[in-house]
Amino acid sequence: MRDAVVSRQEIIDALTVAFGRCPFALAAWLGGSDATGRTDAWSDIDIQVLVDDGREEDGLRLAREVPDAVREELEAISLPGSLEEVEAFLVRARMLFEETLADLDLAARAGGRA
Repeated sequence: MRDAVVSRQEIIDALTVAFGRCPFALAAWLGGSDATGRTDAWSDIDIQVLVDDGREEDGLRLAREVPDAVREELEAISLPGSLEEVEAFLVRARMLFEETLADLDLAARAGGRA
């Protein structure tokens, strides 16, 4: 097991691998503080994913699975904080991703008007 603290970039890299394996994910990008260049050690990771038309439900399923995929990618890395803090982070990441997918779904149903 690697004795290091996981960086934000390692988490982003793990998310990239997880989304890269999804055939209906067309694009993914970072928003929030990453988009404005104002990240710090405690910044969350805001990621948006564009999926094929008609695959919104699959996208929502993906949102629920991504934290597990990320956990597998980062399994060999010692995370900072307690296990409860790490699990809380993954739950929060899942919720934020689900909200993003729901927003994309609403925008798509409204004809692209967000």
